[in-house]
Amino acid sequence: MLSSFGCSGTTATGCDAIQEPTPRVECRIEALQPAVDDYPRLELELSNLQDDAEHDLVALRLMVQHPSLFPILCPRIRTSAARERCARLEERPHLSERAKRPAGGPPQ
Repeated sequence: MLSSFGCSGTTATGCDAIQEPTPRVECRIEALQPAVDDYPRLELELSNLQDDAEHDLVALRLMVQHPSLFPILCPRIRTSAARERCARLEERPHLSERAKRPAGGPPQ
């Protein structure tokens, strides 16, 4: 629920009013969930995030949850540390498997 993080809208930039970084990132990730299958909208929403580190954290978290986003979002990563992480995740897709199974459930 977006309201649990104090989001003021249904877009990633609707989370800007949240001062604490962790809840703001969680808000952005939650706000972007409906756009994971709408690549142009997802790219636009992410491009509106001004802070490079926050942009990359949100993008990486979305890619772990939705591995199909790797080829779309990895080229748009802004920081070198996040580019390295993205490359590592792409090379080792099993690292994102936990996002595909229920909490505590066995690998699919």
